[in-house]
Amino acid sequence: MDLSYIEQIKPNSFIEARDILYSGTLRRIKQSKTPYQAIWEAVTNSFESIRESKEDLNHFVELRFYYSSLYDNFPVFDHVEIEDTGVGFNDVNFDRFLRVNDDSKGFQNRGSGRIQLLHEFQESEYTSVYSEDGKYKLRIFVCSANKSFLDHNAIVLYKGTNETSESQSHTVLSCRGLINKNSSDYSFENINAEKFRNILKEHYLPFFCSFRTNIPSIRIIFYNNEKIDSEAYINPEDLPSEDKDFFVTIKYSEYDREKKCIIKLQDTETFRMRCFQINEESLSRNRISIVCKGEVISEKIELSSLKETDSIDGKRFLVFISGDYFDKRIGDTRGDIFLLKEKDIKQDDLLFNEKTIILEDIEKTANLELRNHFPSITRKEKEYQDNISELQRMFLLDEDAVRRLSLKLGINTTPQVFLKNAYEIDSEKAAKVDSELKGHIDSLNRLNPTDSDYQDQFNSIISSAVKAIPLQNRTDLTRYVARRKLVLELFDKALNCQLEMQKDPDAKNINEKILHNILFQQTSTNPEDSDLWLINEDFIYFKGTSDMRLSDIMISGESFFRKDLSEEERAYLQSFGENRKLKRPDVLLFPEEGKCIIIEFKNPDVNVSEHLDQINKYASLILQFSSDKFITDTFFGYLIGENFSARDVRAADGNFRFSYQFDYLFRPSQTIAGENRPDGALYTEVIKYSTLLKRAKTRNEMFIKKITQKRI
Repeated sequence: MDLSYIEQIKPNSFIEARDILYSGTLRRIKQSKTPYQAIWEAVTNSFESIRESKEDLNHFVELRFYYSSLYDNFPVFDHVEIEDTGVGFNDVNFDRFLRVNDDSKGFQNRGSGRIQLLHEFQESEYTSVYSEDGKYKLRIFVCSANKSFLDHNAIVLYKGTNETSESQSHTVLSCRGLINKNSSDYSFENINAEKFRNILKEHYLPFFCSFRTNIPSIRIIFYNNEKIDSEAYINPEDLPSEDKDFFVTIKYSEYDREKKCIIKLQDTETFRMRCFQINEESLSRNRISIVCKGEVISEKIELSSLKETDSIDGKRFLVFISGDYFDKRIGDTRGDIFLLKEKDIKQDDLLFNEKTIILEDIEKTANLELRNHFPSITRKEKEYQDNISELQRMFLLDEDAVRRLSLKLGINTTPQVFLKNAYEIDSEKAAKVDSELKGHIDSLNRLNPTDSDYQDQFNSIISSAVKAIPLQNRTDLTRYVARRKLVLELFDKALNCQLEMQKDPDAKNINEKILHNILFQQTSTNPEDSDLWLINEDFIYFKGTSDMRLSDIMISGESFFRKDLSEEERAYLQSFGENRKLKRPDVLLFPEEGKCIIIEFKNPDVNVSEHLDQINKYASLILQFSSDKFITDTFFGYLIGENFSARDVRAADGNFRFSYQFDYLFRPSQTIAGENRPDGALYTEVIKYSTLLKRAKTRNEMFIKKITQKRI
């Protein structure tokens, strides 16, 4: 190889291309859609340069990301440096770099990788030390697709080569000036050394595992304002071992023009599958990826065996499939691969008239072999089908729709997406039913209530309409029924301390808070979104608050508490070391003018009978200090706990009586002293959480029975 021309290149000069037009080449070789592809090109070159090195060194690759920010906020990407201890850009490597589409490097390398640097960065400068004839030389050149370069039909500005006193080969690539800012937001912002370490490790995992005992140490450093912000390392001991490594064969396909169909040939291609089970904390999702030259270059194969976020025994699956077939089909745009689907062949049989491996066959084989080698996946698939069956049962989904959706959507579908699609099918049916229902409603105009057969005519219309109405409203109705049933189950588990969070010994101190939040979220002001129906169905329709200070309560934008307090009233509210304005009733509801419902929750292990006067005191404060617009004198109190006996309650207040049904006590009326206002009246119930649950379950079961019983 004659490399003497390199010595003739003048320092600080553009190296003009002779065989190609760079402006056209840049348009032809598109920017890769793979995130960080430009970085991967540089790192791959570093690995290959180190593999060429004969120097006995502790080889390394170091990636340094530089950011700048004001007051340490919102760091902005400035540049990245990639350094390696490889052989450097000697004359052979420099000559290869100057030749786009040169494949002399091997490894199916097309020489177009550097184009990704041109697409991503305004300028990439190489500073390289290499050994030649026993001496070390320093070579510097800049790669760019700026107008000043392309005007000379060049992408390289050669700065020069000189002898150096350095005694070790190495190269530093410095990339500056992101071109696509939208891309930079995705690739270079909101990331640190640890995150990038995991991305790089995952991208090169096949390469690392293939050369586990001979990979360089890798260091990643993120700088902010020239100070180290974060750093991370990749070492051989960090790498997982394959759980399975095996080969599969796939038949070639060909389009038969006479039969107008795709036929399978006896010719086959061999592929290697390498399977890893990795802790879910280290692997965000399951996937099968295509690998070329030790790099992950595509994720075109759908993993149908598992949902992306599924884990089995705390681990997710990372599968790599590689082979010569893929290596021969790498496109000029690195990260892309040319693979055909069935629809591609059927669209134009004249274009694809050679035998090929169809992507669907690769996908089917890969997933089948994965199931065969990992029986746990088959068990997971069964679990998915069981979950779909549970969704069908819980939400009364149409069996035929579930069957079709299960085949169409596949195992990667989440319950939310599955239900969304099921409801869309229901909505299409509902539209048809609406049309039918309108016809029934219109027919009412033709009825004559004075006709002797009026009832028969009317019942005929009703029978036809009833067949349609359940279909129309089934989605909303079943969601309503299912939610209430689940709330009852949750309340039951919380009351019996069966929730995971209640296994903590300290959790018993917050059991009241747990039950409170199930019934009505603390600090909420929207009873309509609550589950207070467990106490009384009407409660969700009233205005109200949950766990708010009396002085902070607003009704329709106006303060509930008076502002025009006298000195005597202010003194009372602050007397005996208390600040009564800060009292926080658990729940206040306002059903109508002059009326207030007060609900107090107690920890299940607290003796409720010791707190019988708490609601009285709240009622007294509200009666005396509510604003004139919201004067309230009629109160309904509910003191709810679990640990009390009727004897204790009646011993504390003999006005409490036994209920006619269920296990609770009530006090018909208690006078609330009004001081400067007329006295008010308070009705009070003392009731157990378990009694509320029993009440609510009975109501819900009766309702379900009514809507599910078959009519004759």
